[in-house]
Amino acid sequence: MKKQYFVMAVAAIFAWATVCSCGSKDKSSTAQADDADEEIVEDEEDEDEADEEFNDKADYFYLSADMALLDLYGPVQSAVYSERNQADVNLRFGCDAYLISMTRIVDGKPEVANLLRDARGRITEIQWYSDDPWVTMFDYGQDIMPRPEQYISTNRTGNSVTFEFTRDDNGRINHVERTETVHFGEVGDQPAVNIKMGDTDSYGNWLQCTIDEGDYGKNVIKRSIKYNKDDGSKLQSALDKEQKKVKAFITDMYNNYKYGDEDFLKEHCTERLLNQLREAYEYDGEGYAFWLFRTSSTDGLGDGTRVVDVNTDDGLWYVYDFYDGSMRGKNRVKCVVVDGKVWMDEVERLYDEAAETN
Repeated sequence: MKKQYFVMAVAAIFAWATVCSCGSKDKSSTAQADDADEEIVEDEEDEDEADEEFNDKADYFYLSADMALLDLYGPVQSAVYSERNQADVNLRFGCDAYLISMTRIVDGKPEVANLLRDARGRITEIQWYSDDPWVTMFDYGQDIMPRPEQYISTNRTGNSVTFEFTRDDNGRINHVERTETVHFGEVGDQPAVNIKMGDTDSYGNWLQCTIDEGDYGKNVIKRSIKYNKDDGSKLQSALDKEQKKVKAFITDMYNNYKYGDEDFLKEHCTERLLNQLREAYEYDGEGYAFWLFRTSSTDGLGDGTRVVDVNTDDGLWYVYDFYDGSMRGKNRVKCVVVDGKVWMDEVERLYDEAAETN
């Protein structure tokens, strides 16, 4: 009965997922061949067949998570997980089960993970910004579904942790093996460590798992999950309000020259962006290259300086078109909202008329 209810819920979820638009890419149609083309190369035909199989499976398997260790099912809206000596990691999903953001609080500031995806929209790497960053890489093997066979986390010193998964007939993880490799001193490969999944909820999502680390003891990972209770309209409305808030923030920041205030930058920039601005500072001493938020014009801000338009881009990115005096410019900035507050994580120039005229 539970399985039947799950399948019915999945069908309903995917019905509204097709009509919801959360600013994300359509992951299941990235490789479709154009029916109007008379000549189609063999590789494109194979890829098109794979996409058809992917869609068929997606109707049954609802894997809203992009990472296997989290392996979420059902109309997930958000999830939080925590483990020993680590900050809580917050996951937010769009109405189409697309992972919008992955954040954690470090030293009072949000840290935003960079999520790199393949052509199917599956996450291939997760990059955290920290003093000793770990990069997580996913291996999907021959499976076209968003469920890796394993993933490997590696840091800059060469230490790595590998997780390998086995699944039941429904695609859910039922066993995990963890192998650690350390590249310093005389410590070599560590024996595989078993991970046991704890209690599950009505959607089959585990709420606790235990990592038996041998001599190091047991590491218990707990998580809490929130689900959509309607057709996704409330979630979409919340996302729309959040995007409106960010757009207003960007407009106010630029029009009122707030980006030139160091205190403002410290209050609304993550450590990743502050470091980017410090590294781009061209003068003696320490400072922030706040001019990255405008064009390369060295003229003072004229009366025409203003934002023309702000639009959402891929993921957490927002593109703003603006005048810098009489010069046109276009930048994009990555923003995340944490507890109602807008934080900027990266900024880059897309168009700089001043650079063209110099």
